[in-house]
Parts: sequence; structure tokens; C-alpha cells
Amino acid sequence: MKRIIGLALLLITSTGFSQITKKVLFIGNSYTSANNLPALITSMAQADGNVIETDANIPGGSQFSQHATNATTLSKIASKDWDFIVLQEQSQIPSFPHQQAQNLFYPHAEVLVDSVYANNECSIPLFYSTWGRQNGDSQWDSINTFDKMNNRLFNAYTIAANQAEGMMSPVGIGFAHVKQDPNAVVGFADLYTSDQSHPTVKGSYLAACIFNNIIYNGLSIGNTFLPTGMTANETEYLQGVADHVVYNVDSVEIDFRAEALTNNTFTQT
Repeated sequence: MKRIIGLALLLITSTGFSQITKKVLFIGNSYTSANNLPALITSMAQADGNVIETDANIPGGSQFSQHATNATTLSKIASKDWDFIVLQEQSQIPSFPHQQAQNLFYPHAEVLVDSVYANNECSIPLFYSTWGRQNGDSQWDSINTFDKMNNRLFNAYTIAANQAEGMMSPVGIGFAHVKQDPNAVVGFADLYTSDQSHPTVKGSYLAACIFNNIIYNGLSIGNTFLPTGMTANETEYLQGVADHVVYNVDSVEIDFRAEALTNNTFTQT
């Protein structure tokens, strides 16, 4: 894989400040539109003196299989020489059993990646590795806890990013870090809305910090943007989580072993 966080991302140290401009397209659904993630990332970039140009096609519940043939999605991909195109699948599909993921996830991810490279071979497909639901997905014992579901999502997105020779934004690992941290300033449950699936502004801000690090190849600590509804202590803590996750991802306790194959079938909710 050409570019994947933890292996090819290098922290830039510089003796001065220079403005960096990036163009980023977001393809996904309500996990991206919740709390307007692109706007949070934009505000962080501006606070650092950087410039970001964004666009998005993120209708609720959308799957890669729909985006792969969606005229709006394909038109937006072809509209600019994007630096990054963020790809976010429906929240459950990548965690489903192997054969189901082989049918529903990987082939459509490949179509989208092909569209990205056909438009501009220098664009980077940036897979948005989302998080497990707060209490997992009860329909299957292999994803019925946060940890189990989160691991499967991470593994599937890692495979897709490797196949694409792209990059991955490991937001689910950020959620896992908060869950494992006995001194967390922001509680694990505080990352979720009442549906135990979608993010609160705190969950979205953590995602924004991780994306900020990857897009600009830097750190979030010290960024002065303060989202509405959050305290300075909360933002500083989540900035630190993001910096830790992006540059020390192997320190998070995650089992990366392949899951056994199964013929069970599961549904999206």
C-alpha cells in the first residue's frame, strides 16, 4: 500500500508557518453529515491558517453500492482535481460476515476508487473507518459489542484502503481509545447520540481532529477552534486522542486476526 497512516504518514517539523491548501470531497451518509463534519474540519484548518475547499454528497443511509452509480456522486468526483476523496460506507456493512462484505462492500468500493483515479491519478481515496455502535449490533454474536463491531469495521476498511493503494482515517480507533482510557475527559457514551450509533458534536469533533491530522500531515494539539457545546478541556483532550491515534495507532489494543467465514446474513438498520 502506497499511503496508509502509521506506515507512510510522516510528521512534518518546520521552522516556520506556511499556508497549506487542500481540496477534499466527502462521499458518505449521515455519519459524515452529522454535526456537519466537513465544516468542523474546515474550521480547524482555518484556525491553523490553512485553506480547504470541500464538497460533499452525503445523503442519509447511502451505501457504496448506491454511490457507485449515483450521477451526483460521479459528477462531483469528476468536477475537480481533488487532493482527497473521503469514502464512508453505511455504518454496518463493512462489519458483516465475509461473504456478505465481499458482495456489498469491496466491489463497490473498487468502483468508486476507479472513478477517483480515472479523474485524477494523484487524488487519494481516503477511507473513513467509522466506529462500532455503542453496544454493538445485537443481530450477530461476532459484532454484538462495541469492540467486536469496531474491530471488524477497522479490518474491512484496512483491506479496502490497501486494495485501493489509498489511505484510511481510523476514527473508530479514536472511539476505542476513549473507551479504554480510565482518565478520559470525554466519556465514551458522550461520543454518541441517544440512538447509540450517530455521533454527538464530541464524536464528530474527534473525527475532525483525526481527519485534520491526515489531510494536513500535522497535529491537532493547540488548534484554537472551539465547537459550540464543547469546553476547551474537552477539545484539548480529543485533540490529544487524535494525535495519539494517528501517530501511535499500534498502541491501541485491537485484535487484527482474520475472522472466520460464515454464511449468516444480516440487515442494515
